[in-house]
Amino acid sequence: MKQRWSRPSSLIFVRRFVMLAAFLFVATACRELLAQDGDDHPANFTRTVLSDSNGALYHIYGMAQTPDGWIWLPEKGHLYRFDGMTPEIVDVPGADSSDPECVLATRSGDLWVAYGSGRTLVLPTGDFRHPRVMNSSGLTMPQSLLEDKHGDIWAYGNNGAYKANGDQWRPIGKESGLTSNRIYAMQMDTEGTLWMLTDQGVFTLANGKASFTKSTFSAPWLDRHLDLGHNDGTLRSYGSVVLSIVIASYGKTEVPAYQTSRFRAMRDSAGGFWLAMPGDGVRRSALADRKTLDALGSSIGNGTSIDAAAWPKVSPSLSGEFLEDRQHNIWIQTRSGLEQFRPNVATALKLPSGDFAYTMLPDQDGSIWFGVAQSRNVYRWWHAASTITPADGYAYDTTAALRDIDGSVLLGTGGGQLLRFADGKFEPLTPLPPAGNQDEDVVTIARDGQHKLWVSIHHHAIARLDGDHWVIKGGFDQLPDKDNRRAVTDAHGRLWLAYPHDVFVIDGKKLTRFDSSVGMDITNVTDIIPDGQPMVGGADGVAVFDGHRFHRLSSLDPMALTNINGMVRLKDGAVWLNGKKGPVRINAGEVARVLKDPGHDVALRVLGSESGPPGPAQNTFPVPALIEGTDGRLWFAGDAGLAWIDPTKVLPSHEPTVVIRSLIAGDKAYQVTAIPTLPPATSNIELDYTAIGQGDASHSRFRYRLSGVDRHWQDAGYRRQAFYTNLGPGTYRFMVEASNDDNVWSLSTAHVDITIAPAFYQTMGFRIVCFVVGLVFLLLAYRYHLQRLTRRLRYGLEVRHAERDRIARELHDTYLQTVHGLVLKVSAVSERMPAGDSKDQIVNAIGLAGAALAEGRNRVYELRAKATSKQDLPGAFDEVAREFETEQSPIFSVTSIGRMKAFNPTVIDELYASGREALINAFRHASAKHIHVDIRSDRTGIRVQVADDGKGIDPQVLQNGGIPGHWGLRGMQERLRVIGGECSVARKAPRGTIVTLFVPARRAYVRG
Repeated sequence: MKQRWSRPSSLIFVRRFVMLAAFLFVATACRELLAQDGDDHPANFTRTVLSDSNGALYHIYGMAQTPDGWIWLPEKGHLYRFDGMTPEIVDVPGADSSDPECVLATRSGDLWVAYGSGRTLVLPTGDFRHPRVMNSSGLTMPQSLLEDKHGDIWAYGNNGAYKANGDQWRPIGKESGLTSNRIYAMQMDTEGTLWMLTDQGVFTLANGKASFTKSTFSAPWLDRHLDLGHNDGTLRSYGSVVLSIVIASYGKTEVPAYQTSRFRAMRDSAGGFWLAMPGDGVRRSALADRKTLDALGSSIGNGTSIDAAAWPKVSPSLSGEFLEDRQHNIWIQTRSGLEQFRPNVATALKLPSGDFAYTMLPDQDGSIWFGVAQSRNVYRWWHAASTITPADGYAYDTTAALRDIDGSVLLGTGGGQLLRFADGKFEPLTPLPPAGNQDEDVVTIARDGQHKLWVSIHHHAIARLDGDHWVIKGGFDQLPDKDNRRAVTDAHGRLWLAYPHDVFVIDGKKLTRFDSSVGMDITNVTDIIPDGQPMVGGADGVAVFDGHRFHRLSSLDPMALTNINGMVRLKDGAVWLNGKKGPVRINAGEVARVLKDPGHDVALRVLGSESGPPGPAQNTFPVPALIEGTDGRLWFAGDAGLAWIDPTKVLPSHEPTVVIRSLIAGDKAYQVTAIPTLPPATSNIELDYTAIGQGDASHSRFRYRLSGVDRHWQDAGYRRQAFYTNLGPGTYRFMVEASNDDNVWSLSTAHVDITIAPAFYQTMGFRIVCFVVGLVFLLLAYRYHLQRLTRRLRYGLEVRHAERDRIARELHDTYLQTVHGLVLKVSAVSERMPAGDSKDQIVNAIGLAGAALAEGRNRVYELRAKATSKQDLPGAFDEVAREFETEQSPIFSVTSIGRMKAFNPTVIDELYASGREALINAFRHASAKHIHVDIRSDRTGIRVQVADDGKGIDPQVLQNGGIPGHWGLRGMQERLRVIGGECSVARKAPRGTIVTLFVPARRAYVRG
């Protein structure tokens, strides 16, 4: 916050002398200065010209607004619709090749568009794709369309007046009382009377009547032109203006808002009268009496200058069409383009140029007093009522003011003086604290609950007046040594003091300090609302106090809560601010929500510089820059001067209507009314949307969401486009909402469904094919892998079998032959030995050697047997049985059920070895008559059963899992366990034993 500068004491006397001299010179002139302009003054409108960057239109032939909020503009060669910011071309089926000349929005919501050929299209509400066509029936170059009280549509063109009859235009002839077909203007008054200005005079058709009558209205300036007998162009050019004056002068003062002729007049809803004059621009004034209107007509008829004081000019451009929209904005087509005149919420005071830094104080009658702390003119204390008048005898800059308890006014001045103003007179009060001097300004003046006077001087601590002496800091040493920025007293008599980083409250002899430890982190606090829920505002924000802590307010428009120089809470709880964006309103409920939810973004309405005066809050002392008058008006001090707002006249914003304008995919734009399925491989899209029906279209905020992509609403701010990339095929729904000036979101959500066709590689069929091909590839790869593994296993087994053959040959050809030869020699020696113990021992040794030799031959046989292929299990078991074949041997049989698959070589070796062990045990120990081997191979696995009908296995052996010292049974179980199989042994009823070997398929077979 800027601080006022100090002045060298040597300049004080010179400055006051100059001001005193100037006072006598300007006093009389200043008394007549207007305090404020009427509501009809052009200064109370904000004028905006659509530039080329907004797509400005320069050849508009008419304007109309349909109930959905769109403004329709017929322009050379095209029909446009307009949302208040950007016009867009509308391609209407059946449009004529000639230019659209005029448009009309009916009360039912239909839009009528008349073309130069006379062809007319009727567009139903919200549907311009299916218009109704009306044939010209003789109507050419239509100049205006009008709807009467009964809903009938009238038109006039180069060849007379017409009335719509079904799908035809019916000409209005002499049989209807209208004797002229040269018509200059057509209008209807509020009573429903239809007026037509012709070369023969003014004709009227009363509401409910069937025939026109010639009006008795007479004016010299009009009669003179009508009596000429020929058209000199004046009435044709000024027809609508003249007819508007005629109607208004005749007593039918309410001229309709829609106008379609090239040069015309219009009365707006506020009572203002607008004139569009060729070569003269646009003027606006309050409607006067007939005498004033006759004077205006005479000026037009005689070609003399229009009274500029009565009719101030609002636009210098040559203009044509007028339109007042539903939000009471005035749209005018001019040579500069399309101009908008938006009514200002604030009414500005007309002040001398060069004054700024205002001090304001409300008066008891609703007016205010104000002074200036910095000026290039004379320093005065002004009273602003119907006029602005200065108080006599005052020539100081005003830096602080207070309405005292006795009704008088205390004024603090530059140079450190304290004056009392009462009954039109000024008198000095007690000299200020000694710490001050004549070079410093008074910053704040306040009285506490005990009616003690507190004054703060620039660069010095605040002081309290006790009797006739000043107590620095009021006796509270904890108060800062620097000057106080703002001092206010609440309803309980507590004095609130604002400092750059702290707020202090003095309650009698108690001092309370609020700083960042309790959330009071607002810098350069400039104003305080002490009552109710206390609030503070300053350079970087606003905070509200809940009784324990301060909570900073946040908003989607954070700049609107900065540089706060004034705050007021009204009786309805609404809080008004004056800050960087000028006047701002926060509804009462929003502040209450912050106390419940400190993270809540408050909804606020900005009514500041973009809506006219007073502009941003004055960025300098004095403060406050916002006060409430005794009549309820709010007064603002801004960079553009002083202005007031009547908060009761600030109407709530209309709910916006959200419209999705178009979708852009690739290089093609689609209307949302007919979006086809987007082509395959579309991944990037743009959606354009807008909001219509707003007073200031630029204030609309948006949020959107695309189902299937966005989980939450996306805040678009003021942006009116949404962009999405990397979209896949499928159906999406795009939804968008808008908020108005009061941050109220639209109740309805605009949406559009979007379908993106899949490319062939994005279809489900293609994905299934890819899945099947991939699966087949994996199966083939797995099969190949198994084949390689099988080949490696087979190769390893062949190497093992070859090694077994080699070992068997070596044993047979060397070791066994040597042992056999040794046995033969020992046998020969023993035969020659005499009988006796020695011979018996040698014979026994020879028997043992023979047994060892037989065992060796068996092992060699086993090696060779293992080297043979075990894939033929029935044959392998049959070979084992033949080894035990004698006359007394049991009958052996083997069966095989199921297809013998490719077995895992390791598994088949172990299965054969276990089965052979069971078969040998049956031949040797079972004493059986029959031995049977059953082999079954199926998808569950391979099962081998060896069954006999012998004496049966000893139950004790089954319980113990084998015979101590013998490992046959345990060996079979271990072999099967290693290869993932099972081995079970059981007694067979009525006699015998059955051994079952089972290996599951996943381990037994070689897949692939």
